Amino acid sequence: MISGFNGKLLRVNLSTGEVKNEAIPDDILKKYLGGAGLALHFLLKELDIGVDPLGEKNKLIFSLGPGAGVKTPGMDMHMVLSKSPLTGGVGESQASGWWGPRLKKAGWDMVIIEGRAAYPSLLVIDNDRVELKRAENLWGKDTYTVQNILEKELGQDFSIAQIGPAGENLVRFASIVCDLIFVNNRMGMGAVMGSKNLKAIAVRGTKDVPVANEKKLEKIYHYFENNFLTNPLNFLTTQEGIASAVPSSNQDGLFSVRNAQTSFLPGGEIYSVGSFLGGGSLESVPCFSCPAQCKKKVLDNSKIEGHYGAPSMESIVDFGFTLDLVDPDFIFQLHEYSRKYGFDTTSLGVTLGFVAECFEKGLISKEDTKGVEINFGKKEGILSLLEDMVKEEGWGKEIGRGVKYLSSILGEETLPFALEVKGKEIPLHEPRVKQMLGLGYAVSPSGPDTFVVEHDTDFDESAPQLFLNNIQALGLLERLPAPSLEAKKVRMFYYLNQVFSFMDALGLCIFAFAPCRFLPFSLISPLIQAITGEEMSLFRLMKIGETRIQMERLFNLREGIGKKEDWLPERFFEPIESGPRRGLRINPRDLKEAIELFYSLAGWNINDGFPKKGKLEELALSEYL
Repeated sequence: MISGFNGKLLRVNLSTGEVKNEAIPDDILKKYLGGAGLALHFLLKELDIGVDPLGEKNKLIFSLGPGAGVKTPGMDMHMVLSKSPLTGGVGESQASGWWGPRLKKAGWDMVIIEGRAAYPSLLVIDNDRVELKRAENLWGKDTYTVQNILEKELGQDFSIAQIGPAGENLVRFASIVCDLIFVNNRMGMGAVMGSKNLKAIAVRGTKDVPVANEKKLEKIYHYFENNFLTNPLNFLTTQEGIASAVPSSNQDGLFSVRNAQTSFLPGGEIYSVGSFLGGGSLESVPCFSCPAQCKKKVLDNSKIEGHYGAPSMESIVDFGFTLDLVDPDFIFQLHEYSRKYGFDTTSLGVTLGFVAECFEKGLISKEDTKGVEINFGKKEGILSLLEDMVKEEGWGKEIGRGVKYLSSILGEETLPFALEVKGKEIPLHEPRVKQMLGLGYAVSPSGPDTFVVEHDTDFDESAPQLFLNNIQALGLLERLPAPSLEAKKVRMFYYLNQVFSFMDALGLCIFAFAPCRFLPFSLISPLIQAITGEEMSLFRLMKIGETRIQMERLFNLREGIGKKEDWLPERFFEPIESGPRRGLRINPRDLKEAIELFYSLAGWNINDGFPKKGKLEELALSEYL
């Protein structure tokens, strides 16, 4: 068995109550190094084609990479995979924090949840002791209430991964909330958990995770501690955290506004973290063993509950920018609401933006929505609609099914501005400005995501030279304009997409690692080798990333999701209406050519997008056909 792992998975059948300790085959563990690739292996092997995502036969898998539970920066992520109820394809969501490390320290590398419990249930993992408990007393309660109950019952050294009422009621983009602040946001993993009548998984782990070279690991850890102080992105570790980038990004026109009609929010400069303090103060919230401490918590603010952390960049943009709202107090309220009841802020924000434009164009009336009206620039009606969404009642029940579903019932007239790809709502980082990111939105098997690739503006004419230096190992040697889909840009996407894929696959936090963060490529391979004892190279890591992409592609193809879904909404072929990026658009011909070039580089057939036999043989994936 390789170091960094326990070589064990926990299989829990909720239908029968059976709990099994299974060995993970060493060759499979070495091939994927745990994480997303290992979970995809079990999904492709064990999940029936066409299974109902909210049915008893779907599976929910929690999986860990090599660094979880180890004293190393930015490797505490845990992955949750399943068939997504939002998209009908592969569902994958990452979260940082403490839950994953504690699972590893309890002696487990993976948990596979099967079946459906006959009653609301709680899974308690206390090192080797595993117990399924009845949880009727927790069902229907919000995440803060459940956290308090379980901490009093079990102790504060347990980490709690739980669903809120949104997951219980099968909102299709329900999230899994971990210790109130860390969240598996995307793809509706909370709805899958709710469909299984599983309210929460509480984990305590006190064991040491074996590592191959502690001295080398310690040396790299100290390098990280020292290096991030001089990195141009060290604002991540300042008092304000990543949300501090919102005002400047708005001034540069980098966010979609008013359902992507424009990319500049007048008055958006107010969204500095200071605007959310309300006389309070900020406290850093560390992830397990990471010195960066990117997440923040607001203390002593009388207007908020304060249990769920400060608003992230995503919460601010998802609600404020898409709805054309300049109201920090209300945005903070929506952020807390999303954590309290358990839903994905991006999917919800984009869905509300879509509804607001439908009202603007007269495609929805108050009669259709039983008196509720959603308008750009107005907060009235939103909270009552969200209450209905969480309860799966009234028009809120429709909202909870996402943009693709709403567009399908409202008619073809809505398709041009329905901001989704493969059924997954598009993040609000503007693809007409960052066109490499837009290509990623189109072709990513798991749907559009903020970090499917490094953002274009990190390598354009304004980027720090350090960022360019960091990607020279990939043979990427020149600055390229952000609004471009030229062949060189597609090549850049192909390599960086693999980089981001292996980071996601192995549980590496994007805010800690290269290409533009605090630990360069030259140290990532030695870091993972120091943990696992496995010979490591950047090439091998990129092959792990490529393998994950190909496995996700195979999963989607067997579910009927293929080439025709690799495209962007028409909205992004329209010019940005106002602001510093006015007039920018994606040329659909350029996008078509870029997709075809990417297919060629990825080893996918141009006609149907299916991976070629040679590519599957190269990556040893033919067994999944």
